[in-house]
Formats: sequence, C-alpha cells, structure tokens
Amino acid sequence: MRKTLVIIVFLVLAAVRVLGQWHWDVRISVTDSASYTSRSGGWGIGANETDVHIVWYDRSFLPSTVRYGCFSIGGGLGPVPSSINSDYGCDPVLSVSDTNAHIDWCVNSLYFREVAGMELKPILEHGWPGTSNVYPAIADDASGNTHCVFSYSDESRGYCLAYQRREAGGAFSQPVEIIGPPDGSYGLPYYPTICIGPDGNIHAAWIQSWKGNIGYGTSADGSNWTVSDIPNTNCNP
Repeated sequence: MRKTLVIIVFLVLAAVRVLGQWHWDVRISVTDSASYTSRSGGWGIGANETDVHIVWYDRSFLPSTVRYGCFSIGGGLGPVPSSINSDYGCDPVLSVSDTNAHIDWCVNSLYFREVAGMELKPILEHGWPGTSNVYPAIADDASGNTHCVFSYSDESRGYCLAYQRREAGGAFSQPVEIIGPPDGSYGLPYYPTICIGPDGNIHAAWIQSWKGNIGYGTSADGSNWTVSDIPNTNCNP
C-alpha cells in the first residue's frame, strides 16, 4: 500500500510540473464573439526567442479584415493589435524571422506584409498574375527569406499548386508551378503547408482532391520540384 501511494504521489508531482508550464493566458481578440473564426486559415501563430506573434481573420468589422498582435513570452499583451489591411482579407498565415513577423493573406491575389518591430512595412501583392489565388502558406529560412506555396486557378485544368520566394527585404520571385491536376479531373490542391529544413531544402504537402490523398514535394532551390504521393493518407477536404 505504501509503495502504491509513493508511486501515485510521484506521478501527481510529475504531472503538476509538466502541466504547470501553462501558467498564464492573455486575451487578444477585440470583441466578445466575432473577432476570429475557426475556418481554414482563420489564424496563424509564430514565435522567436522573445515574442509570440499572432494574426487572425477579424469578422467584427465590415469588410472583414486581417489583424495582428504580439506579446512577450512570459509576459502580457503588447501594443494594441494592428489592422494589417484596410479591405477584405481572408486565410491569413504568419511566419517569424528574428524580430520580424511576415503575414500573408488572399483576396483573389495574394498580399504580404512585414512587421519589423512594430513598424508596418508596405503591402506587397504577389501570386500567379491574372487569376484567383487561394490557400497561402509561408515559412522563413535562416536568412530571413520568406517561402510561399499557394493554389491558383487555371481555367483549363482547375487549381494548381505554385511556389514563390521573397528575398529578405526585397520583392517576390516569379511563381513556379509545383503540380496541377491530371487532364480532365479539374481538381484542387487543398490546404498546402510548407517548411524549411536545416539544410535549406524546401518541403511542401497538400491534399490532392483528384486522388483523395496527401501529396508531397521537395526542392533545393524552389525552381525544380520532386513530387510524390504519401502512402496510406486517404483523406478529402
């Protein structure tokens, strides 16, 4: 009995130590019930060594807009959340590089904005020109470059998946197609994601509606992609 009690006490203390790490919370929304949404791309979060950065799709104003907030790790909410755009915006995503936050969202075209400290840099339009662009995903590499994957509309094939890169402090490169649906399927690569490996290689994954599984692509330079299916990933959006 004594041995059992010792084990129980040990487990409780271990749980308290782990769960105790969640020692505070902070509210960042600006209204009681309509300031964010759980829709795809409703919000994004990133962190560096000192701060947590959050971006979300704010439905409390018309037109709905994209908002950004930042607070220090272990501290409280920082400056009042900023409005990133003045017009409609949805599917916001965020990446963090050193002290800068990078925000991307879509309104037919894609739009990008850098927050350096708390200074809002000019908005950059990008994406596949002359057509609808949706589902952006972004990631930063060790040099502060921002990598983006997104879906764009091709009238003859449906939606295709593309990649763009923004050099730190510069403009976006020309978009490169990663994959499109097979002829006749008129499919859509849903909800792409992206990350950068320690070696600088780019990795992306997406739902392939024409196959009902997850596709995967990797590239060393963003121009040439190796694409494959991930087996045993049956799914549909």
